[in-house]
Amino acid sequence: MAHQRAAPVCAFKRSGKKMKLTSVILAGLIVGGTFSCLAGEEDQLERKLIYTELSPSEGDMQRLIYEDDLVKMVAVGYGNAGNPSKPGFYVFRKKTKDWIRIDKVPTLGATFGRSPTDKEVEKAGKGPVSIGWNFRKLSEKAYVDFPLTSGGFLFFPDKVEYKELEYVLHFNSSWKIKGVETRLKMRLDQLANSESEHGSGGNG
Repeated sequence: MAHQRAAPVCAFKRSGKKMKLTSVILAGLIVGGTFSCLAGEEDQLERKLIYTELSPSEGDMQRLIYEDDLVKMVAVGYGNAGNPSKPGFYVFRKKTKDWIRIDKVPTLGATFGRSPTDKEVEKAGKGPVSIGWNFRKLSEKAYVDFPLTSGGFLFFPDKVEYKELEYVLHFNSSWKIKGVETRLKMRLDQLANSESEHGSGGNG
């Protein structure tokens, strides 16, 4: 299928809508509405996605990122002045027929890139870089907020691959310049549960 590169847009004021948060991290605690993660080496393999049981709101402008027999992934940006929306990356799990919004992704196995230099762009025969980014410091964190942001702009995956029971999310891969691309991983068993442990999706 054809993959589109995310087009960052201007931000609008966030909605004050309340929603139910679900933590599926085995080595983490939710304290006072915030996430507190135990980041010791022993829990590296236990870090799981943190998500909200939530579907895109009615009227959200959804952009298809990826779809297979198990899941459908869509991106929701800021919308526009006439139809603002709260950004999010949503996954529809086809077996359980529910939506989740991905809030945080573990950095285990991730690769973080930065925007190319003018010299690199010229050598690659690409156009100028209109938006700069540097995600390399995120490698120091146990989790990253999702979608990625830089300078108020949103970054969604421009390509998703399924390999070895994982979904690999590629960001800025179309540049094809060493050191530029960012890759995050989400395990299949955390996305497309054979049984839904957290109830059905929805806007509540």
